Amino acid sequence: MKRTFIIIIGIAIAAVVTIFLGLTVTNNANAYCKESATSTNYCKYSGKIKKVYLNSDNLYLIFLEQAFEKQDVKNFGYNIKSGNALAIQLNGDETSKQFITLANLALTNGFPIEVHSREVLNGYLKVDRMWIEGKSFSSLAMF
Repeated sequence: MKRTFIIIIGIAIAAVVTIFLGLTVTNNANAYCKESATSTNYCKYSGKIKKVYLNSDNLYLIFLEQAFEKQDVKNFGYNIKSGNALAIQLNGDETSKQFITLANLALTNGFPIEVHSREVLNGYLKVDRMWIEGKSFSSLAMF
């Protein structure tokens, strides 16, 4: 009887822990600015993309899981109107096309990205560098 009670208590505790872990939303995204020892101060985002946007002025926005704090960004010399997105100006150059290709690839496949920004474009941090992390690019149909 005592052993059955202990097993039931153990199962109940395991169920509560499982429910708690299942309801906990894990957001591994980070958005912050930092000093650079060798270059210009920069802002860094690492995490997933929520959505992308392109307007008629060829401004491409990458919406982030974790927003930049406007005051933090301002402390590093960048004045932004929104910390929810990063900007790319699509002007026909190869670099902006490649940034957009990487962002679309990351969004479509749920891959995390890392982006550095050292300028502001239309009130958003401008994409300066971008990395994409994935399990295996060989499994993608486009490659």
